[in-house]
Amino acid sequence: EFLDEAVKKGDKKLCKKIELDRYETYCKETIDQKAKEEKAKEEKLEKVKKEQSLAQKFAFEDNLEGCDKIEDENFQKQCKANILIERAVKFNEAKHCNQLGEILPEEKDSCLGLVNLDTIEYSQSKSDK
Repeated sequence: EFLDEAVKKGDKKLCKKIELDRYETYCKETIDQKAKEEKAKEEKLEKVKKEQSLAQKFAFEDNLEGCDKIEDENFQKQCKANILIERAVKFNEAKHCNQLGEILPEEKDSCLGLVNLDTIEYSQSKSDK
């Protein structure tokens, strides 16, 4: 009873109410383990937030090389993808989609679709005049 309550609350003082020494030790060890796991989870979350922030910063700055400073491979790829898609649309150039295809092959076609759509709309608007 005290064991469950102590672990649930993370309170080692409650462990002292347990009469058998081995359960008191187990209680304290369990609480310590939960605290370590929680700290590791918080550190991981902090790192993810930092990596995400860097990815957004470099994408905003159009800094493709900056993306290489990001440790997490997924954030690094997404950073580069955002920049290359933005460049493809902005300059209406498929070469950026081809670069994207080297990083995230599954995104290349959708990128090309954006460039091609833009080209079609541009050529149609010129022919309407």
